Amino acid sequence: MENSGWKKDYEFKQMSANALLLPFDKPITYDLYIPGFDDLKTSIQIVGDILKGKSVDISKVDCCFDMNYPKYPEFDSFTKFPERVIKGLEKIFFMKDRDSTAFLEEYLMNKSLFGNEFVYGFGTLYRFREGKRKEVGEGIKGYFKTKEREAFEEIGKLMVPYAGRLHLPHKSKD
Repeated sequence: MENSGWKKDYEFKQMSANALLLPFDKPITYDLYIPGFDDLKTSIQIVGDILKGKSVDISKVDCCFDMNYPKYPEFDSFTKFPERVIKGLEKIFFMKDRDSTAFLEEYLMNKSLFGNEFVYGFGTLYRFREGKRKEVGEGIKGYFKTKEREAFEEIGKLMVPYAGRLHLPHKSKD
């Protein structure tokens, strides 16, 4: 007997992850566009701060960025976005306890969809495999409504500049 509720939930998480990762279209280094999960988690929390009206100086974002964020991202400041988008973000970043793995963290290890490389000074970075970015883009067009896709794109575009800087070495004040 098939558990269609589980399948629908899994598909929703896949599509939410895909929609969030599509805006990562500028290389961090080489042909690697998507940062690791920890940088994604921190950058979504930075976006939350921006949506709350806080100013986050991008020039101060580096490997030593003061990340006094909770372990689990909170999406209370994302209220301008459709409910389904917020629910998708919650599901892909949720970790039931400190020893568990979030869906997005595991999803990035999907070798048929993503290539990855460990780059010294950057950690593990990812890219969509050949032809997969277009395939994923088509998939979310049929899954999410226009306003939902636009919301994921807006969130992703807010994340990109910060996520791409979290690996940078800090500048000494000496």
